Amino acid sequence: MVTRALRAAASADVQVEVFAIEKNPNAYAYLLHQNRDIWLGAVTVVKTDMRRWFLTKPVHIMVSELLGSFADNELSPECLDGIQRVLHPEEGVMIPQTYTAHYSPIMAPKIHSDIVSRVVSSQNPSDILEIPYVVMLTAIEHLAVLKGDQPDIHCAWEFRHPLPALDYQNHIAAGVTGNGNEHNEREAKATFKVPHRGEIHGIAGYFESILYRSTRTNGIVELSTRPDTIDEKSKDMISWFPIYFPLKVS
Repeated sequence: MVTRALRAAASADVQVEVFAIEKNPNAYAYLLHQNRDIWLGAVTVVKTDMRRWFLTKPVHIMVSELLGSFADNELSPECLDGIQRVLHPEEGVMIPQTYTAHYSPIMAPKIHSDIVSRVVSSQNPSDILEIPYVVMLTAIEHLAVLKGDQPDIHCAWEFRHPLPALDYQNHIAAGVTGNGNEHNEREAKATFKVPHRGEIHGIAGYFESILYRSTRTNGIVELSTRPDTIDEKSKDMISWFPIYFPLKVS
């Protein structure tokens, strides 16, 4: 992303000051190597949690790579809410701008069998069934389908960035910078119609995201891992596998 940002600035003939914020020590070392050998010192690499990073001047464009296979499952809203304070209040742009989590019940005998075999050999079998798995969903069947055999996939919730000024102040008061983040709690309920008999082994999770929507041209850049919209929004993208939530009782 840093390389692409530098290329975009060069293509637009715009002088930019680029910061790369990273708290993982291994990734930080890699960024230092890139800055020395590839970016030729054009980037300021900072080792810190973004929520603790301070800057005396506002940032105009903020690009995040925190999207996970269920969109928000890698602390994206909490981290981005925490760093919004350094974004320019009028001209600031955050990428991605929105992301939504999606889910659907599936029958996945091969994945189920693999997880069950881990349960048998594990000292903490309950842990095996209480964590999600990022996996390529191939030998599966969507149990809830629509006309034309399209999978019935429901949207769970949405996050937007940046938050409007008033909402942001309310969220700060709710504990963005502390241990709270109550404002980012979400819950969803859906009813799926299953036309044929089958066994539900787990829940398949996907995401969609609007990286950027132009207010001038209304052009839009999107991502999707949903099997019914991926070709339309981000064909051939393999950067994210779906996520799989196993069920203890199928």
